[in-house]
Amino acid sequence: MSGNEVNVDIISLEDFNKTLDARIDQASFLLREIGKLASHPMPLGEFPDAKHQVTQHGSLERTFRDRIERLKNATVAAKTATTTILTNYKSAEDRNAASAKDIARQLGGVDNALKAG
Repeated sequence: MSGNEVNVDIISLEDFNKTLDARIDQASFLLREIGKLASHPMPLGEFPDAKHQVTQHGSLERTFRDRIERLKNATVAAKTATTTILTNYKSAEDRNAASAKDIARQLGGVDNALKAG
């Protein structure tokens, strides 16, 4: 195999693609749950420390939501890329003609999603 050839294992890629669906569902669930928490601030009272704790808690919720959203976006990008790769390289001839640049181009959205935010 020369330096620019890539071997695409369709069965492994299909398994990975199915796993991504579960990860997307998990991230969606977490985002819904965090949204529920954010819609009901903690009732700690009006004294200064209580207000500070509510603010800190809200800040943590936003941080976690943003991180989970980036993870979900990256997972969706990986799902899109692997689906495209599976579609494009289903036959042995297509897999044999695949180049590393073709595969890297398909996976580019994952890196972009992870770097966002």
